Amino acid sequence: MKEHLKTTNFTAEKIAQFRKKHNIETFVVLRFLVGDKPDKAQKVSELLDTTDCIVPIEVIAEAVYNMYNYYGHTRDIIAEKIKDFIFIKEDLVEKEYVVRFGCKVYVSTSLDFVDCILLAYANVNGNMIFIITVEV
Repeated sequence: MKEHLKTTNFTAEKIAQFRKKHNIETFVVLRFLVGDKPDKAQKVSELLDTTDCIVPIEVIAEAVYNMYNYYGHTRDIIAEKIKDFIFIKEDLVEKEYVVRFGCKVYVSTSLDFVDCILLAYANVNGNMIFIITVEV
């Protein structure tokens, strides 16, 4: 086993579970969520229906960033699309409970999505978040 994996808290069972699933990258998720290219959105839909796959939280965060900055979607629409995406099939999105809570915070604040995810982790796990504020 590679050295960096030896120091993690992954169990052999958890590693085996991830090996069975195919990771979906950001632009695949975007094609589905945005629907700007209907033929590709349809292919993604078929992929999600026929493949055992997982979407990491990092991919969701990057999709949110792109939908807001490049596609001009509002925070409400983005959160709604992400929450709908989560429920397409069971275990599609990694730690979906964290993403759902992050969407709730995202809609009700001006925080960026990654900060909302950190707040979600703090809420779920009771972890503290260390923040450094910088005056600009």
